Amino acid sequence: MIQLATTDELGMRLGVVFDSEADPVSYGRAVGALEDVSAHAITIAERPEWAPGAIPPDVHAIILAAAQRIYRNPSAYRREQKREGPFSGERELDPLASAASVDVFTPTEVSKILKYRDRQNIGVISTERDPEWLRLWQLRRDTQYVRDVDGVPFPYVAGPWGY
Repeated sequence: MIQLATTDELGMRLGVVFDSEADPVSYGRAVGALEDVSAHAITIAERPEWAPGAIPPDVHAIILAAAQRIYRNPSAYRREQKREGPFSGERELDPLASAASVDVFTPTEVSKILKYRDRQNIGVISTERDPEWLRLWQLRRDTQYVRDVDGVPFPYVAGPWGY
């Protein structure tokens, strides 16, 4: 899988150095967090062409922040309290939140990533004139004709559409 940020960059944020030989578990967690977050960012932005080092700076920062959250809190605990003496507490686990869920990013982060989604999905539909359709239009009395680029009459109706 692709990582849009490096483990060294994540390690700088966390204040640790990831070494695949000295601590393969921590290194694997960091790689997994970066891969999951990167995959989600690519999916949200619909940008499969994004590659490491070739993403917008704000998306890079968002990926590192989300990977940091996943690395620090892999079980996605939202609240934790302890019991000591007369005080009691509980742990609350959000069952829908995990590194593999869609809830990797905050709503603000999602909106920032969405601004890079390419919305130029405009296409051309090929059309042709149906002689029967043209004949029906010729029967209308309020139909006027304009010439198209090729000089062929094209029906123009001044009133509401309908038969």
